[in-house]
Amino acid sequence: MKNLMRSIISVSLSLAVLPINSPHLLSQLSEESYVKIIQNLLITDNLESDPFALMREESLGELKLDLSAQQVIQLLGNPTQKGQVEFWGGDALYHQYWYYSNQGITLSMASENEKGQQNIAFIKLVSPSIIPTKRGIKIGSSIEEVSLAYAKEKDQEMSIPDQTFIAGSIYGGLIFTFDQGRVSEIFLGAAAE
Repeated sequence: MKNLMRSIISVSLSLAVLPINSPHLLSQLSEESYVKIIQNLLITDNLESDPFALMREESLGELKLDLSAQQVIQLLGNPTQKGQVEFWGGDALYHQYWYYSNQGITLSMASENEKGQQNIAFIKLVSPSIIPTKRGIKIGSSIEEVSLAYAKEKDQEMSIPDQTFIAGSIYGGLIFTFDQGRVSEIFLGAAAE
């Protein structure tokens, strides 16, 4: 994303510093051409580093973001405990935690209003969960296994060696937390807004 922004700024600045009295230069790069350049930059960047693609496509077993409450109950049964419904200003949604303690699963179920249709906003797995990611990573997997499986999506800036590995971004992706070189927690969703 940083490279995309740098490219857009670079093209914009290049256009801005063209001499005003050089209409032949401006005519060589019409507004339509400028838009095409920016669109190509966006497409290329999205194909290479869309931090949200992973979040949209990833699943933990059969659990995916945006599954409805009814679908969750069909898969897991009723939660062992539900938290209070709370409004979160960061995303302007009402959230409720659903706990499946015996399975090591915590879900944040979100809706647009206090009693509205709830869908999975994020998923957190801890021990004793045995649910794998699409690429086979689960609680107890090694740092090396995570690194091999999600190398292309690693957020180099936000990941902390031997502590966390962020695939995608903190704004939407997978976060693996490690304890003694092994995955102790898997988080799928947006950890920051």
